[in-house]
Amino acid sequence: AVDLHRADDADDLQTQWTPPALLRSFADRGPRALVQLPDGTVGWVDRERLGDASPDADPWAAIQRGSRTDAVGAGSLTTAAQAARARLGRPYRWGGNTDDAADCSGFVQSVVFQASGVLLPKNTKDQRATGARVATEDIGPGDLVFVRGRDSRLSHVGLALPSPAGTTVVHSCLSRRQILEESLGDFLDRYDFLGARRPVAWTDA
Repeated sequence: AVDLHRADDADDLQTQWTPPALLRSFADRGPRALVQLPDGTVGWVDRERLGDASPDADPWAAIQRGSRTDAVGAGSLTTAAQAARARLGRPYRWGGNTDDAADCSGFVQSVVFQASGVLLPKNTKDQRATGARVATEDIGPGDLVFVRGRDSRLSHVGLALPSPAGTTVVHSCLSRRQILEESLGDFLDRYDFLGARRPVAWTDA
């Protein structure tokens, strides 16, 4: 994965992107380049990971992005559930966005993109402003559920999925250091609820 750092001289991970991908490059500073990823995130990467490209057209024009008011696309909830559950037990990593390790927003972003082709923002705050609003009592499979930790006060997001026992939430949990699945009720009981959004018009919801 291409690691995106917050500063040109630091190794704190902001996010990642799985190559190949075309990035926008803005500036060079020593061994680092300031770039923008397809999801809009800006940060610094090691120049040795980059090659030159001059596409004839905007390569990002075909990317389907979430709406601020509506569900979009036609994603497969079955594919989302398979992709999410295949990563259960894998480690939490701050800024991570790969199959091997991810933070909460990176996990949601990558699973939704894989299942629907809809590219959500990377940041939890931005994801919370994407898609149709969903009332607490209407949360269902495919919805993003946003909460805040009662001790850390950090914002957190999980993906609601169907299960034989009812709606569950799969999320990359900082406190438990892994990707896990739990009932929607248990998830909401452990956090302060902030809201829910439906970013994708799932075809099999």
